Amino acid sequence: MKRIVLSVCAAVVAVCAADMMALEAFAASADAEGAVRYVKTAVAGGSDELGDGTEEKPFATPQKAVAALGAAGGTVEIAAGVYVLTNEIFLAAPVTLHGASRESTVFDCANANIRVVVSNANAKVSGLTLVRSKTYPVLLCGGRVEDCIVTGCAGGFKNSTSHCASWKAPVIS
Repeated sequence: MKRIVLSVCAAVVAVCAADMMALEAFAASADAEGAVRYVKTAVAGGSDELGDGTEEKPFATPQKAVAALGAAGGTVEIAAGVYVLTNEIFLAAPVTLHGASRESTVFDCANANIRVVVSNANAKVSGLTLVRSKTYPVLLCGGRVEDCIVTGCAGGFKNSTSHCASWKAPVIS
């Protein structure tokens, strides 16, 4: 009788452990899919060095927030302000860049060949103004752009699969 009870108890523990691992894996995947990172200008309290992308400790640059999301993607909520971009932003994952509004959230490309490259079919850029790019400020290879303004740039939106065929996403470590 003791053997049967012990066998049943061992089986119950094994099933519970398997269920717990499956539940933890499900929770981790749900968190990754719904991940949100926040960005504020350095003047407003954002920091790429001390921030972790939460509302309480936002990053200072959208590039850092996109990198923090990784391949799983998610949403980057960008507070009102002017963000001087020093590197291109690559949306190779299903990432939504969402500015506070197109009138108040500005990406300044600093008169350089800097742009937002949207290559994932599920990526989205909305609520931004892009200024001072020497090239097309948005290279659209997939995904969509909504409610954005482009001004003072050499081009507008470039929708071209030929440009995207040779483009390689950078490795994010």
